[in-house]
Amino acid sequence: MNTHIKVLCVDDNKDTANSTALMLQQAGFEAKACHSGEEALSMAETFQPDVYLIDLTMPDMAGDQLADQLRGRMGGKQARFIAVTGSWDINSQHRTHNAGFEEHLVKPVEPARLIAAIRGANAEANAQGV
Repeated sequence: MNTHIKVLCVDDNKDTANSTALMLQQAGFEAKACHSGEEALSMAETFQPDVYLIDLTMPDMAGDQLADQLRGRMGGKQARFIAVTGSWDINSQHRTHNAGFEEHLVKPVEPARLIAAIRGANAEANAQGV
């Protein structure tokens, strides 16, 4: 069961963020969508996600910058970061790697692949005592 896994879907494309959160809810996760870096920073404080799915290219804040800011505000809580982006080039992959993303998934992502990435991230986090 996935209900204990909280996932925050961050994408400036509202349809993408909302449909991803809905799909994850139907798969048993507790998932919410937001549409900007600023909204993600605000929502993260109250929702306290276990996993962040973050678009790399958003107009208000790049996904790698958002990940850095989120980590700075987590107060010792551990979370995992997965980039879900349309950017597949080597520069984008370096950016997500350097920002500490565990995965770099290129849109469109098969739902089963996304769910496996979240479960894998959560299983590894549990093994580390998160």
